[in-house]
Amino acid sequence: MSADDLLPPVQAPAANFIIQLFLIPMLIVSMIVALWLLFGYLSRQNENPADLVADIEQLNHASWQKALTLAQLLRDSQNSELRQDTELAGRLAALLEKQIEEGRHDNERNQLREYLCRSLGRFEVDTGCEALALAASHEEHADDLNTRRAALQALAELTEAVDPETIAGHPSVLDALQKGTEEYSENAEEKRDREILRSAATFTLGLLPKEVTNTRLAELTHDPSLDVGYNAAIGLARQGDERCIEILAEMLDPPEDALEDSMIEPIKRQTEQQRAANEASLKEWKKTHLVTNALRATTKLYGEYPQLDISKLKTAIEKLSTDEEQPNLLRIRADEVLRVLNQ
Repeated sequence: MSADDLLPPVQAPAANFIIQLFLIPMLIVSMIVALWLLFGYLSRQNENPADLVADIEQLNHASWQKALTLAQLLRDSQNSELRQDTELAGRLAALLEKQIEEGRHDNERNQLREYLCRSLGRFEVDTGCEALALAASHEEHADDLNTRRAALQALAELTEAVDPETIAGHPSVLDALQKGTEEYSENAEEKRDREILRSAATFTLGLLPKEVTNTRLAELTHDPSLDVGYNAAIGLARQGDERCIEILAEMLDPPEDALEDSMIEPIKRQTEQQRAANEASLKEWKKTHLVTNALRATTKLYGEYPQLDISKLKTAIEKLSTDEEQPNLLRIRADEVLRVLNQ
């Protein structure tokens, strides 16, 4: 008798066993997640915006959390009336200005200023413009960098929600964006932070009318940071400026340097293998981000300024769509854009 004869016969697992092992735990986890999401939704629904602002104005240890909740409420598509509330926006703007003037720097106040900026950026009125411009340009402490970046991003949201001409009508906003695009440093530790500010300011500048931004955007296409130059090119594309074409073509096939994302650093405590995998993932994300933005900019350029010669872009997109080494998602998007260009 062989050893195999002593072993029990192999049988397929019973359906009850599979249900107990996989299906029931999966259902339990799904129910827990659903309940957590439901309670989070209900808690936000029960929050009164005016009460939230009153709580924020108390300036206690929970103020930043209330500001975060308010930012989430303003983001909800069902709260369009709230986003039109000029009185509420004015109170938040006054609070942000007061916090900047106070200049207190601890974790709670830093987060409070950041979420006040995010909240003001989600309104559909320009009441908070002056406060955001102040936050975007004020810097007396290293912690102010995060507030400046949040304010610049909020101004971009506000520009898209309100109206570019209205936002451009605030001289303080134009001054803050100009200052943001001039942030340079030779210090290795500060260089990354300054690039982030320039990139955010350049993106927002590209949303404003051509008459007040075109010259500066053209200058920024030569910025030493590729991210800044790419944002400038996207802005020029919105304006129908053919100086964007060369850079958009580069974005469709980005150089290796452009994929070295200076704004996201792998965790230093990772092993060498983990760090390599993380860097590869970041590069793939960055490439998808750049190529997708270039395709969108090309579509907009063709749709609004058909008189421009974009043959160089069309050639680059055709190459992308037929390159089997490229991710399928990018090839599909390239084919979609080509169909538009060939109409």
